[in-house]
Amino acid sequence: MPKIRIPEPWRKHTGGEALVEVSGETVGPTIDALTSKHPELRNLLFDNGDCISGTGESVNVLLGMRDFRELDGANTPVSPADKLMILRTWPAAMSGPQGG
Repeated sequence: MPKIRIPEPWRKHTGGEALVEVSGETVGPTIDALTSKHPELRNLLFDNGDCISGTGESVNVLLGMRDFRELDGANTPVSPADKLMILRTWPAAMSGPQGG
């Protein structure tokens, strides 16, 4: 089964698990399986329109080193050996003034 790497601050919602093994043949059902197993992650991963983005920050889901949205989106195939990684990022506007 595919595994999903959980960002450290979110591990309190997975009982401390860094890698969560879930079922799914494509990214969409794999993420759904994660949020079914750990419902607290749903609000962190999805905006109100059920698009992956998170609340107050941006969220990317990587398969290998590529964002799944650059591949085939939620329909991107995953194999049992694949590892997805949730990567938290923040919009530039939230990071304060740039330059000096």
